[in-house]
Parts: sequence; C-alpha cells; structure tokens
Amino acid sequence: MENYIFFSYSHKDKSFLEFYENSLSKLGYKVIYDINMSAGDLWDNKAKNFIRSEECKCIIVLISDYSSISKAVLTELEYIKRYGKKYFAILLDGESLQEKFKRMNSSKQYSHEELDIIDAMLDYFPQEMLYIKHNSNSIDLVKKALETIPVLHKRNYDLNSYKNSTEENIDMQFSIIQGKDVTLKDIEDALELDRRFYDFEEENFFTIDKCLKWYKTNPNIYTMLKDNHRDKIVAYINAAPITDECYEEIRSGKIIDAKINYEDIESFDMPGFYNLYFASVVVDLDYQNLFLLSKVYNAFADKLLKLADNDFIITRVLADAVSKKGKKFCEIFGMNKVVPQTDHESAIYEAILLPPQIRITSKKTRLMYESFLNKSKELGYSIKD
Repeated sequence: MENYIFFSYSHKDKSFLEFYENSLSKLGYKVIYDINMSAGDLWDNKAKNFIRSEECKCIIVLISDYSSISKAVLTELEYIKRYGKKYFAILLDGESLQEKFKRMNSSKQYSHEELDIIDAMLDYFPQEMLYIKHNSNSIDLVKKALETIPVLHKRNYDLNSYKNSTEENIDMQFSIIQGKDVTLKDIEDALELDRRFYDFEEENFFTIDKCLKWYKTNPNIYTMLKDNHRDKIVAYINAAPITDECYEEIRSGKIIDAKINYEDIESFDMPGFYNLYFASVVVDLDYQNLFLLSKVYNAFADKLLKLADNDFIITRVLADAVSKKGKKFCEIFGMNKVVPQTDHESAIYEAILLPPQIRITSKKTRLMYESFLNKSKELGYSIKD
C-alpha cells in the first residue's frame, strides 16, 4: 500500500472533507478517512490501524464547532500522539481551538461532557503548531505543508498497472520469500496486512511475539511475495503444521487460530505425516491480480510437492475462512466446506490429500492430485477408480 494522508473530521463537515480529498487527489496524493472503515464497534481499531500504519505519513485535522466536541476526533488525536505522527489543522471557520473553547465555555449551549472534550483537545493543539485557515487559497497552503514531508510522495505510478502486468515484468519486480529467508521486517509487514484486511477485535490479531514463536518452531510456515521496488511484503500465506488435537479443535469451528499456542505447531524435523492449517492468506488490496495471486499460490503448492518428495507428507489441510476472498482461495485450492458457519461467523474448509480427495480446479491442483495419488499408491492406500 502506498503512503497516504489520513483525515480526522466530523461527519457534519463532510462537504469540507470532500473538497480537500478531491483537491489533494488531483495533486496526486492518496487520502484515507472513515469511508474506508466499517461502522460499529470496530471503528476504533480501524482508525488506530490506519493512523499507526507505516504508510500513514500525515494527519490533517479539520477543526470546526462539530469536530471540537467529537469523541471520535479526540480518540484519533490520542492515536496520533501515541504513534508520533505528523499532523496539522485546518480551521474551517477561521477560529482557533483556543478561541472556540473560550466562546463555548461562556455559553450555556454546550454540555459539561462536550466542554471536557474540547478542553482535552487543547493539549494537542499548542499555539506554535501549524494552522491553516480555510479559504479560496487554503489548498495551496496545504500543498506547501505536505511538501515539507519528504516521505509523503505523490503518486508517480499507476497501481492499476499491476493488473495489466505481464508475467515477465512481475517476475522482475516481485520475488517469493520463504523459510529462513523470511526476516523480522517481513513478518511485521505481514501483520500490517492482517490489520488492513481483517475486521477482528484487537485480541484476535496475531502478535509479533506469537508469530516469531511459530516461525522459530517451523520457519517453513510462511510463503511471501515481496515487491522489490518497495522492499515490502504485499501478499503472504501462513500455513503451519499442527498437532492432531489442535486440528480437531479448529475443525470443530469452536476456536480461532489466535488461540493456537506455539506448542501446537510441529516442526519438519523428521519425515512423516503432518496436518496443515492455513492461518492467513492475505493479498494487499492494491496488488490483487491474477499473476500475483498465481505466483504466491504456485510457490506454496510447489512447497507441498517438494515436502512430499522428501517424505514430509501433508495428509490433510484445514482453513478457517472469514472473508469471501478467503473462501474463494479455499475453493481454488480444491478444498471442501465441512462447517458452513462457525461460532465466530466463518466457514471451515478441508482438503484430504492422502489419498487425494480434492477438486481439480487448475493445472497446479491437478499436479498436486496426481502427485499425492502416486504417493498414496506407494504407501499402499486402497484407491477407488
């Protein structure tokens, strides 16, 4: 995902927001605000994730009578400070927050709660910070302010070009990262993708500590796609071998993978039979095209085939799909739905590989089917014609 500007504002000032969004988009800047978020209880986490993201390089706060008494705006300001983000304010009516507080405090129009909110906001807006008054020339001043942030580049490429890329161009720009080549930064990139893709409660996201424990137990869990131009992971699969007990628990649909401990992860230290669990399959929204999806999927399938050739045999595969795209991936992989709806509103998919009981949906799944069919015959499984 490219660098962006986040807007903090009151919905009652949406016409002002649309003016600045349109103006900055024409100048080549990417703008994010709460239209990109889901409504309801998850708003708080979504706002926090957008603000703390590495790609969020600046926040613009639209100051008005409405936003100065908004709990949501105050919460966003707390995140801005917590994560050390650059920000400045646009005064929609030309009045500073200090002037507003003085006026509102002397009025009987506002509640104690509203006055407490604007009073708390004063800590985030010292006199010396940058303020821009909204007028016919304000967009020029905003542009100059943004130009002082070196890492906030305008778009100088078309993200849609990825959708039209040839396989040769993709092979030059993107590379597969697996096994011990995966770095701490790569895992952090993957977790950032999770937070932009999944609408989970905070406690249901993987932590970096949990990921590192999984990775230390078995470095082969990750298959990642890196954009070499940006040194950034833009897609990845986390597929971990797990114990029989853990497999059955997940298959029941009663637990989520964030509750899996690293003790449930198995290492490929000895040839034998293994269960595999898809913990995450994520592709950055800006990089979703057929070539890129195929590159990650094919690399993962090749990994399974190579493991089988060395007698590390995956006998069955499980996935807990929480999104339409996740369910689509399971179907492409030839998996069958075994639990239509879990307690946490997902679907459980399974593929039996020994002997193979998967649907052939592509050249790669046909190759997998034939490989595991041959392996089944070698091991003496009874194969029905």
